[in-house]
Amino acid sequence: ENAISFYEDSLQFNIINDAELNQKLYQDLGIAYLYVKKYDLAQKYTMNAYDLASEKHNTNDIAACLARLAIVHMKQGEHDSVLFYFEQAIQKSMTGQDGQGF
Repeated sequence: ENAISFYEDSLQFNIINDAELNQKLYQDLGIAYLYVKKYDLAQKYTMNAYDLASEKHNTNDIAACLARLAIVHMKQGEHDSVLFYFEQAIQKSMTGQDGQGF
C-alpha cells in the first residue's frame, strides 16, 4: 500500500509531464495493484501504460503491458482474454522494435 501511495503521488507531482516517466509509473502501479489483488485498478493502470507505450511505438513495453494484462485476466478467471492478450504479447515481442522480427 505504501508503494501504491508513492507511485500515485509521483504521478501527481510529475509537473514536467514526462510521458516516459508516466508510462513507467503506470506500469509500476499496475504491478502494485496486481500484487494487492485490486484487479480493476491493475488493469486500468496497465492500460494507461500500454497507451503511452503505443504512442511512442515502444514494442518491448507494449509486449510487457499485454503480458501483464493477460495475467490480470488470468487472476480473474477470464481465460479467453488471457489467450488474446498473451497472443498479442508474443506477436508484438516477435516483431521487435524495428518491426522486422528476429
